[in-house]
Amino acid sequence: MLQCKIHSKVFLVLLTADGPGMMHVTGFVGYHGKHSCRLYCGLQGHRKPTGKHYFPALLKPADYEVEGCMHEDIDIRELSKPSREQYLANLQYLIALPS
Repeated sequence: MLQCKIHSKVFLVLLTADGPGMMHVTGFVGYHGKHSCRLYCGLQGHRKPTGKHYFPALLKPADYEVEGCMHEDIDIRELSKPSREQYLANLQYLIALPS
């Protein structure tokens, strides 16, 4: 039996997954987080008053009073474009964290 070490570098040319799968690839909080994969488009989620999961609802529900989720209705045509500068700022913040 031949024993040797093999060094290889994996290069992912194309990587796709569904919403729950992408959270493992991207490191985002996932489909139930306040921003989840929508971090760079500015879309925040809404949650139930006692719930922990956020939902990407564009319209604020009637008689809705949940702290941190009180943003008004969102016009999908006015969502901001992903920003290279915001990504780099977030990356610098992440790198500067002690743990």
